[in-house]
Amino acid sequence: MKRRQFLNAFGCALVLKPALAQAQQQGKVPLVGILDTDATPKFEPIKFGAFAETLRDRGWIIGTTVRLERRVVGLQIDLIPSMAADLVALAPDVLVSTSTLTTAALAEKSKSIPIVFLGVFDPIRSGFTDGLRKPSRNMTGFTVFDPDMGGKQLQLLKDVKPTIRRVTTISNSDAAPGRQVMSISKAPQFARDLNLEYKVAEVLTAADIETTISSMGQEDGLTVAADQFLWANRRLIIDLAAHYRIPTICAWYTPIRVA
Repeated sequence: MKRRQFLNAFGCALVLKPALAQAQQQGKVPLVGILDTDATPKFEPIKFGAFAETLRDRGWIIGTTVRLERRVVGLQIDLIPSMAADLVALAPDVLVSTSTLTTAALAEKSKSIPIVFLGVFDPIRSGFTDGLRKPSRNMTGFTVFDPDMGGKQLQLLKDVKPTIRRVTTISNSDAAPGRQVMSISKAPQFARDLNLEYKVAEVLTAADIETTISSMGQEDGLTVAADQFLWANRRLIIDLAAHYRIPTICAWYTPIRVA
């Protein structure tokens, strides 16, 4: 988790360099608009700290030679479109996004401002680029999704607790890239190979999450898909999994919990 956050922030700062230099050549202090998913204090030094450090190493001092406007989504997923519109209205020299959902919102609001995205689902399927070889449209960035990951999670759960017979993946198809991820996941195939019953449970509210996890037993395991809704509700998921002692693997956070 920490390593991925550092690399994303570090890489993002490197990609920003040409856009910032162009703005500076035009005689103004460059403005970077950031639509971020989270500002958890313990991760800030890793994620945002790495971003600021890399900019500083390349001569860009926040508040002096470059300005930042940052909007943090947190639990306010419904406000993503308005946050995106707010940032675009500032006419920044470049936009930065930290999820598929926030990237899609920025892309809808601007077809001309350069957008650097981090940690998104397949950027081709998401409509952010025509190919991985080079950027297209006004977007570039990084992807961290691997269709094999779901299968690896199942194998790890089985290794840790061999008595598991059933695994449920919770996902929110309304919070991109939920539907896209599940459509190409290889988890069902891996589950058959491991002789596991496998299903996907749609969770659209916090109540859905609680209902799903509370219904599980000692032969159940849980995997949590990577989408903004589940990230926003990570504390609830972690607490419920611990309370009901359900072995759990989450896409972005927390270690496996073993009953």
